[in-house]
Amino acid sequence: MNSEARTSSFRACQAGGHAFCLAGLLLAAGAAFRAPASTNTQDFTIDAWQTEDGLPQSSVLSIVQTPDGYLWLATYAGLARFDGIRFTVFDSSNVPGLPGNRITGLHVDDSGALWVVTEYHDLAQMMAGRCRVWTRAEGVPAAGVAWIGSVPARRHNLQTSEASPGVTAGAGNSHSPANAAEPGPWMASSDGGIYRYRAGRFTCAAEPTGLGIPNRVIGIFADDDGSVWLHQANRLARLEKDGFKIMKTSAGDELIVKCVCP
Repeated sequence: MNSEARTSSFRACQAGGHAFCLAGLLLAAGAAFRAPASTNTQDFTIDAWQTEDGLPQSSVLSIVQTPDGYLWLATYAGLARFDGIRFTVFDSSNVPGLPGNRITGLHVDDSGALWVVTEYHDLAQMMAGRCRVWTRAEGVPAAGVAWIGSVPARRHNLQTSEASPGVTAGAGNSHSPANAAEPGPWMASSDGGIYRYRAGRFTCAAEPTGLGIPNRVIGIFADDDGSVWLHQANRLARLEKDGFKIMKTSAGDELIVKCVCP
């Protein structure tokens, strides 16, 4: 596809939301995209971008959009910024302070800052053309960072190993020690601790419990009552006063969670 055609496609995507632009980029990473059953797929164009189109590497692990409209992609060969036509690569050779090129996680906070997590659990923040590495002095745990993101407070649906698992992510938990409504990103350490950003540093919301490696953090979210939940690989845990409680089936086995979605 030529540049003019790609520009038109990108503008059309912006008019109806950026999800379908992301779908084309996810295909470049080998991920499958399926449109909702009620959507006529003939109404959309899906493009696939590869390394020959400017991607620094074909494994795309995270995609976010900054307020200026750019899409940012995390790859094992640095960051790629996409403007709808071409990619611009940012790595340790042209970004002073970037702690590594093997990027595994991205998050954009309310101020528009781009947070970057590396494969080696480093955390950096990019804003206004500068890159800042966060350290233990700012509350980053010694074990390093596995995930960073926002905690949307809303009712979520679970797809689990049981048709009626006896747990609802919207069920309130008055014992949650954290107020999910407060602004600022949340962070999961590689050893299972949960931290949140307050007043310029990260503070511990839940001590490490062994829920970290090898159980990859998919996300942290809150239900509409403010309870905080941790979604890992194939399980779900709720934050209570004494730490995270892993959700169980009606038979007492660990609940296998296939998907958590709004």
